[in-house]
Formats: sequence, C-alpha cells, structure tokens
Amino acid sequence: MAQLSSLQGLWSGNDSPNDSSANGYNGTLENGVAYGLGEAGDAFDLTGNNGTTDEYVLIGQPVPTNLQIQNAITLSAWIYPTQIPNPNYSNGGGALGLIIGSQHDGNTAGATIFFDGNTNSQGITGIPPGHIQFQIGNGSWHEYDTTTQLPLNQWTLITATRTATNPAQIYYNGVLQPSVTSESAWNGTISYPSGAMFAIGQQNDYNRPFVGLINEAQIYNAALTQAQITAIYNAGRGGICP
Repeated sequence: MAQLSSLQGLWSGNDSPNDSSANGYNGTLENGVAYGLGEAGDAFDLTGNNGTTDEYVLIGQPVPTNLQIQNAITLSAWIYPTQIPNPNYSNGGGALGLIIGSQHDGNTAGATIFFDGNTNSQGITGIPPGHIQFQIGNGSWHEYDTTTQLPLNQWTLITATRTATNPAQIYYNGVLQPSVTSESAWNGTISYPSGAMFAIGQQNDYNRPFVGLINEAQIYNAALTQAQITAIYNAGRGGICP
C-alpha cells in the first residue's frame, strides 16, 4: 500500500528502528530490543523477560515537532501480544502496556494506545482484561476503552482515530469496535511537555511495558477513514511502502 500524505511516522521494525516516512524520525533500540517475524517483514520483539525488562524503541524526547499532533490524529500498529499487562510488573503504573504514543502522567499529557489489562479505569467498568485503551491528555484525560478482548499470540491491526469534539474510534483489523468512556468532550488540544517521549513499547514516567511484538507502528495527522484503515489491513504482509 502506498503511504498516505497524512503519515507523519512509520516504524516497520524490519531489522531497523528507522522511520520509513518522509520525516526521518529514526528511532533507537533501548535495553535489548530484538527482532522477530512480523506481519509485514520483521517486527520489534519486546517479549523480554515477561515484561520485567525495560525494552522499547525511543523515537524522541521531547516529542518531535511533527509528532506533536493536534485536532485530528490516528495511531496504528500490528501487534502480537503474548501477555496481558500485569500490575505486578508495572511498579505502580497499572496494568497497561504502551503500544505507541507519548503519554506522560505527570503532566496529564500525550496521545497513546495501550494494551490494557484493567477491568475498570477512570470510573469506566465493564471492560475485559486484554482490551485496547486510547488515551489523550491536555490537562484532563480523554479516554476510550474497547469492550472487546484482544486475542493473545496472533497478529491484530490496532487503529485508533479521533477528531476534535467527536468520539474516538478504535478498530481491530479494520472493524470498528464498541467502546466506552466517562470523559467530557475533547476540544482538540493535546499537551506535549518537554519531559514526555514518543516511543514504541514503553512509557517514560511509568513502567508500562508492552510484552509481545509490534510491527508497522504509524502516526497520522488526520483521522483515517474506515476504508483507509481497511486498505492497511488488507495490505497485510505487503506493508506500507514509500
């Protein structure tokens, strides 16, 4: 599939942490990240030691300018989780595994998708362990959680989109999932403090490791349509090409 003009960063994990978009936000492998067979080429292997190691791909700290997106955003990645996040490995960070994003709890900031092992969050109940959480922070949290559980040990394309004043939408393999929220309306602003980092697989101010493999991690400065998301899913092993 050809790249969309709204693409701001693409980290395939195909034996390199480099950005395959036009922006060149090349990452660095931190603390022993390896590579394993992905959905499209090789993927970042973050299996480590059951989530007790601090493996991640650092894209930038502070968050690079083009990734400080406002008003409309999409985060997406193929993921192969091997473990539901466990609070015993999180040092107070809760049962969350960061897939891709820039969350910074100390400033209630960033935009992030998590693999979430919680069954309640921010007053939200009725969510299964092993679902997807999409979080935006601008001094207040704007959180959506899917009510559908994600399977372990298989590849799923996760995509989360949002535009100002509209609900978030979260897709598995191009299919919109039911989700719940307790938030107030989002005005389109996202905070990006200097202490925040943009990364794949880990948050910097809480230990929230994703355990599994991540492939074709992407960020867009637009809310992709379902047709565009389905095209990414259908590309599958062909991946997203320059």
